[in-house]
Amino acid sequence: MERKISKIGILGGALNPPHFGHLILAETALKKLNLEKIIFLPSGVPPLKKEKMPSAKDRFLMTKLLIERRPYFEVSDYEIRKKKKCFTIETLKFFRKKLRNCQIFWLIGEDSLREIIEGKWKGDLKILDLAQFIVFTRSWHQFNLKKLPKKFKEKSKKAFKKIIKVNLNIPISATKIRERIRKGKNLTSLVPEKVLKYIKEKKLYTTPNMPRKTYFLKKERFLNEARGASYIDFEKIPPHLRFTQKKIREITGKKIKEIRNYFKKYHFKKAVIGVSGGIDSALAATLAVKALGPKNVYFLRMPYLGISSKESLILAEKLARNLKLPKENLITIPINKQVDLSWKILKKFKGGNIKIRKGNLMARERMGILFDLSAVKRAIVIGSEDKSEERLGYFTIGGDRVSGVEPINNLYKIQVYQIANFFREITDEILKRAPSPELWKGQTDEGEIGAFYLEIDTVLSAIEDLKISKKEIEKKFRIKKSKIDLILRKYQKAKGKRNLPYILKS
Repeated sequence: MERKISKIGILGGALNPPHFGHLILAETALKKLNLEKIIFLPSGVPPLKKEKMPSAKDRFLMTKLLIERRPYFEVSDYEIRKKKKCFTIETLKFFRKKLRNCQIFWLIGEDSLREIIEGKWKGDLKILDLAQFIVFTRSWHQFNLKKLPKKFKEKSKKAFKKIIKVNLNIPISATKIRERIRKGKNLTSLVPEKVLKYIKEKKLYTTPNMPRKTYFLKKERFLNEARGASYIDFEKIPPHLRFTQKKIREITGKKIKEIRNYFKKYHFKKAVIGVSGGIDSALAATLAVKALGPKNVYFLRMPYLGISSKESLILAEKLARNLKLPKENLITIPINKQVDLSWKILKKFKGGNIKIRKGNLMARERMGILFDLSAVKRAIVIGSEDKSEERLGYFTIGGDRVSGVEPINNLYKIQVYQIANFFREITDEILKRAPSPELWKGQTDEGEIGAFYLEIDTVLSAIEDLKISKKEIEKKFRIKKSKIDLILRKYQKAKGKRNLPYILKS
């Protein structure tokens, strides 16, 4: 029997300080590459780092706090024990010997790849032969070969044949965190609580002449920094779309009361909702449970096995557990057989986008299951469509567009994230996820739409709420004209879809 080779990731760097961005990167690599574990490797004396930084011991201990209670992560003290300049080529040779029966994946950013190509790393391109290099790049800023000097062009072509590129937008940087500490600003959305506590106790990243402002668990006017990292960078949300803590309490209180009153008015006590492990269904489900009580709400997980991720199923279950739902109220019904049977017949009809057609079939099958169960339980179906999706027509007619009560349909996506941040029952893992219907592999909302939700919601709210022109939007919010045009084209195109069905007046 052939022995299975373990796949181990190594995330090295200054980790100065370790933050939620490192966790997001590691968890993304773990999932995308099916790694068994990831080793965090704080550097001892980095050859290319000139600025002063906390001791290697401090960074090692902070990293241990960062990965606490995550059995698939560990931290190595290999480089900090050397107490001299550490070169990646030497470290790689050490781990190749130590993990001789494993495949090693070395995780780096695009800046590090540039340094390798430009010959700044010892060993030059030979390093790339010692492990599988995974380079994380921002989707809006691909690594650009044209920007390299001519003498590095050939090297870069060879390098690109050996690496795997992963697009990942992490709006968190260690430089930004250190600057916020020096200015005495809040850090609780950027760094875990225990790491913050360590920074405060050791008085790291501050200077003797600076006032000791309280940056640890500081309460601010806006809720946007109340807890762990979020997929949406709350600091970039325009003021007119931001919520204060008071406003969030007011909104959630009114929504919970309205749900309760609606059910009472029409003599219903129970609700059913599809939970996907995503942000929208998590918030809608939480509001339903707060209004009706955990015993009266049924969560349905309806995966299409092979496309719906295991993470989605786990996160939906965690949410149910956090909200204290009885075990029997969490129901799982795979939809493969039903969808495949219909698709076997329908795919014979040519036309339309195949992926979208089959994806819409999945959405409609899920809603059919929800309504059937609602009849069995004498319950109302709770929807989870937000305002951003509704205004752009990013929904399936007869699928997620159908429901009995829509709790979050008047909230833009970035507002959904802010309110979800308020509820401790909604885990950080859900807050950090990129929105996706998971109707096919690799699908994301933003990838399919062609714009980020920060851009989408800013443009839509500027047109509908602020009543300002495209030129004013471009100037005030610094969004490219091409992006504004894209969003508004989709908005206008969806007008008919939003207003279905059309009812004849004659």
